[in-house]
Amino acid sequence: MRPRLDDGSLAESTGRPLVARRYLGAWLVLLLPAVIGIVKYYTYPDLGLFTWRVGESTTGAYMGINFHVYHVAAERALAGQPFYSVSPDPAAPSFVYLYPPVTVAGFLPFAVMDWTTGYLVFTAISLIAGVGASVATVRYVESLGTPLGWVDVALLCALFVLSIHVTATVYFGNINLLLGFAFAVGLLGLRRNREVIAGLAFAIAALLKLFPALIGLWLVCDRRWRAAGAAIGAGSAGLLAGVLLFGVDTTVHFFTSVLPGRSESAAFVGGLSAGGSFYVTVQRPLSHLIWSLWPDAPYAVLPASAALLCGAVLAVFYREVSSQRDRLFAVFATVVVALVAVPSFRLYAPILFLPLVALLYTWTGGPGRRLFLLGALLFSVVARPRHVLRAAEYLGPLEGIVVSIGRVVTLQLLAYGLMLGACAWHRRSSNGRPSDAG
Repeated sequence: MRPRLDDGSLAESTGRPLVARRYLGAWLVLLLPAVIGIVKYYTYPDLGLFTWRVGESTTGAYMGINFHVYHVAAERALAGQPFYSVSPDPAAPSFVYLYPPVTVAGFLPFAVMDWTTGYLVFTAISLIAGVGASVATVRYVESLGTPLGWVDVALLCALFVLSIHVTATVYFGNINLLLGFAFAVGLLGLRRNREVIAGLAFAIAALLKLFPALIGLWLVCDRRWRAAGAAIGAGSAGLLAGVLLFGVDTTVHFFTSVLPGRSESAAFVGGLSAGGSFYVTVQRPLSHLIWSLWPDAPYAVLPASAALLCGAVLAVFYREVSSQRDRLFAVFATVVVALVAVPSFRLYAPILFLPLVALLYTWTGGPGRRLFLLGALLFSVVARPRHVLRAAEYLGPLEGIVVSIGRVVTLQLLAYGLMLGACAWHRRSSNGRPSDAG
């Protein structure tokens, strides 16, 4: 259905307007990360935008290092050499290839270039994918009967290519914008009942990072059997292709050595410290709770507790899905759970952009709306836990509270909690009343 303007005319009849409606809450939420991101582009990490130099750093974490890892893996794969546990820089030994074997095939074309040229090409591809994801998001929102103007389109594009959520991805040459594009295509595919396309898109994302496979919970709940089947089939085919291309030993090594190491289980025992890896996960506060109550608890208690907590959250949103807004809530909750159930980084946020934006534009009032906006604004405050603790020193009487919270909860995890709480509040308050989400 074509979106209509307030006067009932079709947006396409006279072209897209500059402003279709006033979405002040959505504009504020989208403008904040864009402004912070642009500032970061000029200062990240200690250089100006026009003085960035690919590969130059004294710390090892240099511009393009993630892509350099992919490039080295592709070169070694072409040479028939092992490509896991190999860093391109001795100063950064933790930067190694971490994805399933078949994914290396996607980087083989870059092996014919020097890695710095490849990084620039890959960055261009990522930015194009970001624009494509913003287009898919616009189409998704408009398919719900919500007209968007050029201001909205510009803000959505900025979210995907300029915001603070993607600056590090662009700087280091990571794949997170591609993940965001895959999820945007997948969710738009579900909206248009193109389930095979949706399943294939989700499978690509899951092959790269694995945790996106949790979207399968929603596919099953929503009885999208063709999408689920396509995702399982494509994912299984990808793993099999990895065996055929690179051998059984490489695949076994990935599942027995590489994958278990990504959990950093030892860092969580006793409680993940504020100075540790910048994970946005429920396992962080749970680690402090579990080992304070049970000092000798085995590590397995932590992921099991995270699974139970996240399962309980999904049960709230899956229990009754009777309106379009309920569906959006359920999709949003599923993606949040995928992000926080395991140790994951804030840089994976692009997979959440489409359901977040859809709620910002279609949920225009009622219980929980303002709390959701507050959580969405906090979502763009990406301060590390140690920075929060340092800032608490200047908050006077609030210092104790901020320190107590900051030691165990990242700001983005708190933002996710506020947004999910707002959605649950609205569901409970609107029970039995018609939805205005289409």
